[in-house]
Amino acid sequence: MKWGQAAVPAPIIRTTDNLQINLMSSFIYVDNLSPFLIHTTIFGHIIGVRWYGLAYVLGLWVAYYAYRTAAKRGFLPGMDGEAIGQMMFAIVAGVICGGRLGFVLQHPAWLVSHPIFLIQVWKGGMTSFGGLIGVILALMWTARKYHVNFWTLTDIAAFPAAFGLGVGRIANFINGELVGKPTNGNWGVIFPRVDNLPRHPSQLYESVAHFLMLGLLLWLLHQYPKITHKWPGFFAALFLILYGALRCFTDFYRVDSTYWWSFSTGQWASLITSFAGLILLFFLMSRKNNLNNA
Repeated sequence: MKWGQAAVPAPIIRTTDNLQINLMSSFIYVDNLSPFLIHTTIFGHIIGVRWYGLAYVLGLWVAYYAYRTAAKRGFLPGMDGEAIGQMMFAIVAGVICGGRLGFVLQHPAWLVSHPIFLIQVWKGGMTSFGGLIGVILALMWTARKYHVNFWTLTDIAAFPAAFGLGVGRIANFINGELVGKPTNGNWGVIFPRVDNLPRHPSQLYESVAHFLMLGLLLWLLHQYPKITHKWPGFFAALFLILYGALRCFTDFYRVDSTYWWSFSTGQWASLITSFAGLILLFFLMSRKNNLNNA
């Protein structure tokens, strides 16, 4: 049984350009972190607890806690513990299925070369946009089944979603995946699983952005607690706007497989998400004004 540890980097790293980087005189970190918190080998296969899986568990637990708290405070009339449990099961299915299908649609070659890759979720390969759509479908099902306000459900989801995305990007950093672009300098993070070039820790950029977004959402909720009654869906719309805008910015430092003009596919999806949030916010505010004038 082994605990995940970071290997001590050598004083000198030779890059793919045959240039030497002195780690003692540079701001270089070598990401040799283990993707496992704890693991063992059984019949030649590594079995263990992955940081990536723990990030999902933690994010979903925060979501469960948020919905349970909201139900106890009367924001979800008609939903008891059993109903919330069923909703969480639907959310888990939405996150996994949506995230996996989104990745396969974005990288169809993976499914062609490895047909069983679709069900090998422990090997990674998820998209946040696909997971987002899966969660929305799960909340639509919950609202219809238990006759609760759909926009209230989405407002609550905005907070654990921001938290879960932030934690998830830290797990991506530990795994050495979704790496950033080369810094072209004597600073950055080297991901040995990719190459020996110092790169932007774009995963951490995104994580910080998500936690800042969570802080802003919590501050607004504290300062204006009645805003959820005045404009149900406000926090969901604001989440879409901020997530899309921040993701579009941080993706300038991230490597992507496909680009259209100067933007990556992730950035285009981010812009669409942010635009959808703006439309939703305008719709929610205009609907409230129409109700007041009726």
